[in-house]
Amino acid sequence: RGNILCTASLRSHNEAMQHYSSYLLLLTLLLCGLSGAAGRLLEPRPHATAAAQPPARVNLLVRNATSTALTHATKHLPSKKPTNLVEFKDEAEGCLTWCAALGNKCFRGCLDGCTKALGAPPCLAFALKPKCHDGCTALLDPLKCLSTVAPGSTHECHLKFHSVKDIEGCKFSS
Repeated sequence: RGNILCTASLRSHNEAMQHYSSYLLLLTLLLCGLSGAAGRLLEPRPHATAAAQPPARVNLLVRNATSTALTHATKHLPSKKPTNLVEFKDEAEGCLTWCAALGNKCFRGCLDGCTKALGAPPCLAFALKPKCHDGCTALLDPLKCLSTVAPGSTHECHLKFHSVKDIEGCKFSS
């Protein structure tokens, strides 16, 4: 009896994996932005559609998983809350690099969301530390660049970030 259950379980696992790999391929093609003739390659043949349709619940689960995967793939948030100016600069550059890799379609939304989550550096907190205050205000120009940069010219912002110096040891107050 144990072998029968194991075989049945293995058979349904194999069937599920066949559907899963089909949806994974579809998700990959969607993420890559393929359309037109390449998209038609995924259309089922008329005689195979009735037999190949997974149950409605599976369709809903896959649709939700695909939507979630696309949302997460086009969204980037800072990996941690910065505790000093060096980390702040690294996180801002991380936003730019990650979002630029998404291309024209998702770039602006990704970058705006990421920089909004990062916020502005607390330059006023460095009023009594001239070196840190100068370094913090030097970050404002590259951050302004992030609000207007186009996907094809991110190097301009990277150069501005690269010109920010002397921000080591500038910790945010708790």
